[in-house]
Amino acid sequence: LTPKYLSMTVKKVTGQSILEWINNAVIIEAKKRLITTDHTVLQISEELNFPNPSFFGRFFKQYTGMTPVEFRNS
Repeated sequence: LTPKYLSMTVKKVTGQSILEWINNAVIIEAKKRLITTDHTVLQISEELNFPNPSFFGRFFKQYTGMTPVEFRNS
């Protein structure tokens, strides 16, 4: 299985690029953890392997329109 083949297959099946698919999966997991745990945003950003909570916050806001704290409180 080559990266190119995987990318083409994901695009064909989902209509999304591999990067979009991965980012959506990360957002889904982040939302799940924000809803179901009492972990801090720092802990969740570390669990999801973000370099720092600031980057995680910007990434999350880019895809959801709100910060992780705003999402948790909504």
